[in-house]
Amino acid sequence: MTSLPSAASASRTDARRCTSSLRVTGLVVAGLVVLGTLAIGGLFVGGVATPVPVVIDALLSRSAGPEAAILWKLRIPRELLAMLAGAALACSGVVMQGVARNPLASPDLTGVLTGASFAIVVFYVFVPSVPAIAHPFIGLAGGLLAGGTSLLIASAGGLSPVRLALAGSAVAFFCAAGITTALVHAGPTVASMFFWLTGGLAGRGWHHLTILLPWAVTGLSACAVLARPLDLLALGDEAAETLGLNVRFWRLAGALTAIVLSVGVVAVAGPIGFLGLCIPHIARSVVGVRHQVLLPVAGLLGAIALLAADTLARTTAAPRELPIGVLTAIVGGPILIHMVWRRTA
Repeated sequence: MTSLPSAASASRTDARRCTSSLRVTGLVVAGLVVLGTLAIGGLFVGGVATPVPVVIDALLSRSAGPEAAILWKLRIPRELLAMLAGAALACSGVVMQGVARNPLASPDLTGVLTGASFAIVVFYVFVPSVPAIAHPFIGLAGGLLAGGTSLLIASAGGLSPVRLALAGSAVAFFCAAGITTALVHAGPTVASMFFWLTGGLAGRGWHHLTILLPWAVTGLSACAVLARPLDLLALGDEAAETLGLNVRFWRLAGALTAIVLSVGVVAVAGPIGFLGLCIPHIARSVVGVRHQVLLPVAGLLGAIALLAADTLARTTAAPRELPIGVLTAIVGGPILIHMVWRRTA
């Protein structure tokens, strides 16, 4: 008799798991459809509108006309870059929030993006002979220093969300002052550097995609390994250690993975803020906190968000372009204010 309730309970648990799995699968399929629709639609719009027959002909035959050049040299690599960068920033935010066990931890709020930008700007201005392929390594050093400083300052009195945001803001202000000082000596390149610092993909092509690709692939592959350790870290250090997790090692590995994902994007697209903060919270509200599901869903949402932002950036004021960082700040700023307000109320 006692086995009947147990069997019924197990059946209900299996049903809930099946329903949850189907729901996640449906969301992923819907997300892929939206991403594909945005990518295809983006091929037709921009500074120069391209008719449907011309796009189809250029894609199928790769003709040598100007329309084909616009597609193959500008729009296609730019869209691929937007999707890869968006996924990298979103997963970076998920990992950083999991490592710090802090909902306000993100590449921009911990000073990582500004620190990486500061290091790259200094080398770009004062050591211009350094090739662009080395910029992610330079940004890695700057991001590690800035992010580590923020975490060190915030942890002095307890790693609370507001304390981390304040420490990250202080480090970011310091790095921003250094960037301004460097730009004073930039000479004729100051205009291009200023536009890069606002975040954007204007003028980016296959070369920039090859720079980002190894960093993004390395970081995203590491995220697959980090899924279970991040779940255990969410239980608390003592519980995680009891379950056999080397807390110090996995926390360091997670922080390094988050920074690797961020600095690759900064090197090619500049510091695009708020994406690493907002997308993880949206994904978490949809699929829950289990990182094996949360990380890929956040990556998909990040790719959709940045591709949509890039399409708006190059079409809203065409033929001029808006910086992507401006658009993400318009959306992300109010979300950040709401989060801080809700947690301090």
